[in-house]
Amino acid sequence: MQADGNALNKSLSEFKALGSDKIFSKISKAKVDIDYLKDHTDEGNATFNKAAFNGNEFSLVGISNVWSRNATFDFIEEACFHDHLCPGVTSGYLLAKYVEEKLPINNVSTESYKVIACPNWCKDDLLQMRWDATPGKSGMFVMALTDLEKNALTEKYKTGVAGIYIRWNDTAKQGDALVLGYNFSAKSNWTGPSWGSKLASDVELMDYYSEPETFVSTIKEFKVDSNVLAQLQNAGMNPLKVAGVM
Repeated sequence: MQADGNALNKSLSEFKALGSDKIFSKISKAKVDIDYLKDHTDEGNATFNKAAFNGNEFSLVGISNVWSRNATFDFIEEACFHDHLCPGVTSGYLLAKYVEEKLPINNVSTESYKVIACPNWCKDDLLQMRWDATPGKSGMFVMALTDLEKNALTEKYKTGVAGIYIRWNDTAKQGDALVLGYNFSAKSNWTGPSWGSKLASDVELMDYYSEPETFVSTIKEFKVDSNVLAQLQNAGMNPLKVAGVM
């Protein structure tokens, strides 16, 4: 629904008296369940190709599909922060679940997660919301890799390097770190129009919310002190070289 600007200028009593056709300049309805759309691609084509939701089709359809399948509130909130749901955001959820199992926070007053997002992708927006690991609070440091570097690392470790994750104790000034890999090899069974591929993957990945190890693996574990942390965060250093995996 798109609000009509004229309606918003009315007094409260006038506004209450308006019908929905006067409050909204556009009201769009569509069946968007991905299982339904598999058998009714003509309806999906109309929704996506004719911008039924003013260009917000991918965002609304993706989030509504996992919402209707009882995705947790925190996951939906994190996807909304990213503006849409995609397999990249879901990878962040699986990475977070894996880290929380391997390196649980035992004392919230002294411990927190730090992320060396190298390489960066959609996962990092989810991690900012889930762990409050934002760049402004020195909880996340984002660095890119070239395609050549990413391909070489994938060839070496048989999985895509997904960054460095640290459980940091700010009182002891030390922590535990994991270099993690994420395997994007899972393929959707979707065979229809291109608009459905990522949406179908999002739904299929829900089956693995409690099994992050299906896609996430540990490439290296190591201890971190203040000196090593500074090197990992420094703009002049390659954190993967500091960690000894590149």
